[in-house]
Amino acid sequence: MAKRLFIYHLAPGLPPKWLGSRLSKPMTDFCFFYNGEKTHLVSTEMTRDGRECVNVYYWDQFGFTGYGEYYLLREGETVAEGYLRKKNGAWQKSLLITENARADARKPPGRLPGNLWEGFIVCQALLRTIGTTVTTS
Repeated sequence: MAKRLFIYHLAPGLPPKWLGSRLSKPMTDFCFFYNGEKTHLVSTEMTRDGRECVNVYYWDQFGFTGYGEYYLLREGETVAEGYLRKKNGAWQKSLLITENARADARKPPGRLPGNLWEGFIVCQALLRTIGTTVTTS
């Protein structure tokens, strides 16, 4: 059965805000991520050839609009939220692509907001929880 995302107003009677039948591809999981400017919907989805990818959407007053590109996950990768230490010592909340076999930083190409993907990194440990702390040089 396909997964669906329904958004409701937190008001008496829980009136619906968005009852979309699907995003751009069949969804496997999602989270909301605030990058300091606005909240984004981050979704893991299945491509037509059965591979998993990450897509990012923003709210456009009618529904969710994607940035037009997606990041194809490699086998063993997953998406999580975490914090990366920047060179100035400050912590930045970031989206992380994590894998337990490799530690190479990669930034997906495209027109996504720079500060949303600034912390996109592949880590050695699987980071599946919100608020995981990662130190980078």
